[in-house]
Amino acid sequence: MRVIVCLLLLGLAACGGPPAAIIGVDGIALQAANVPGAHMVPVYVATSRAQSDNPRLLFSGERSDSVSYARLVVSVPPNRPIGEVTRASTLPPDPRQHFVVVSAEVFGTQAEFVASINKDLANRPASKRNVLLFVHGFNTDFPSAVTRTAQFAYDSHYPGIPVLFSWPSRGRTIDYVYDMNSALQSRDSLISTMQALRETNATSFDLLAHSMGNLLVVESLRQMALLGHFKTTKRVGSVMLAAPDIDIDLFRRQLAPLPMRDPPIYVMTSANDRALALSRSIAGGVSRAGNTDPEKLAELGVNAVDVTRVHDGDSLQHSTFAQAPEVVQLIGRYLGSTGDLDEDPDNPVDGVRNVLLEITLVPARIVGGNRILLVNE
Repeated sequence: MRVIVCLLLLGLAACGGPPAAIIGVDGIALQAANVPGAHMVPVYVATSRAQSDNPRLLFSGERSDSVSYARLVVSVPPNRPIGEVTRASTLPPDPRQHFVVVSAEVFGTQAEFVASINKDLANRPASKRNVLLFVHGFNTDFPSAVTRTAQFAYDSHYPGIPVLFSWPSRGRTIDYVYDMNSALQSRDSLISTMQALRETNATSFDLLAHSMGNLLVVESLRQMALLGHFKTTKRVGSVMLAAPDIDIDLFRRQLAPLPMRDPPIYVMTSANDRALALSRSIAGGVSRAGNTDPEKLAELGVNAVDVTRVHDGDSLQHSTFAQAPEVVQLIGRYLGSTGDLDEDPDNPVDGVRNVLLEITLVPARIVGGNRILLVNE
């Protein structure tokens, strides 16, 4: 009963959020393109969501058996705290203060999607031809997924192009089971998207997932490995799983067929994550991978990043990867590079040395080049 009450309270709290129909709704008195200091971030999208009848939503929370592709441009307002996604409470937005999705182009085919990415890559210097594939978490509607992707890409100074894979979350706390099944239903769609990115001219692509999106990512990687299709050919730079909402026993089994270090897998964990604590209660008291002891994670052959002592400004402490300013920039510095997460670069971003004092990195434990699995096979 206590869990049900918590879910209902969280659901009621979410009802007062910003309007969702924001695709292509620009400021009236002052448009985003004319705001000094506003930054335009292109976000490519591959999605297993069904198209919405409302063009201002573009894609709904319902499921599709096919993958749709699009390119959106998001205006990031100036003078905004790093880590915050500022949305208008009523429309139209004020682009001086709010994120604005100024345009959207839907592609008819995967080939058009790949060609557009290649065109954008060709206009970048060779050192900035990476792709970041981001997979969002539970309780995330499409506009929220797009604005979060733009915020992370901009705040982290990621050197390449952000690509969002958006699965059919309904964006409501009470739809936890629906969202979980939607994530699992999207495995083939995510694999198809990763195969499309391999067809681009990107130097490499990094994979970042949050919360329930990690269930989709790890299940997809496992499926590829079991089918003999997990061949990174050094194109995948790294895989970062932020606050994974995955049963730890399931996570152990999922990792079994995945190769060690190719690519390296990082798991961001926190003992203070209240959202995962609630998920654990719903799941019969079984720990989630995102709030498991980092030493135990390292024994599974992944690199554990403990951010328990880092505060992201949110009461749930569930989005540290994107909301804690120094962590956002720390991740951005690592993704797309060849260094380790805890290495100081020649020109460190502000706050990185301080946040390194607050996180604990526990490297993967490897014996004979194989992943250590504490299960009876």
